[in-house]
Amino acid sequence: GWTIFQRRINGKVDFYRGWKEYRDGFGDYNIGEFYLGNEKVYQLTSEKENELRVDLETNITSYFAYYSEFYLLNETENYKLKVGGFNGTMSDDLHHNNNKAFST
Repeated sequence: GWTIFQRRINGKVDFYRGWKEYRDGFGDYNIGEFYLGNEKVYQLTSEKENELRVDLETNITSYFAYYSEFYLLNETENYKLKVGGFNGTMSDDLHHNNNKAFST
């Protein structure tokens, strides 16, 4: 199955946050505005193969990006992003952040 680790619908939750909030997670799953947290995403992705799907919906159309490889390194490595194997209907925007540390 899929795990949703970030969702934004209407902007009710401010995503302009610091390192600690992004590490620990924030928001409210019940209203559809949240980020699970880098530490939890790291723990979920560190010991097995993972895929990532990003879905973007507008009032007019829907787009998706699929990566056959996805994981984060630990906090000591500043939650460096690892992605590969792109396919989708939106641009490969994560390619520019591959092998780069997380920053706020």
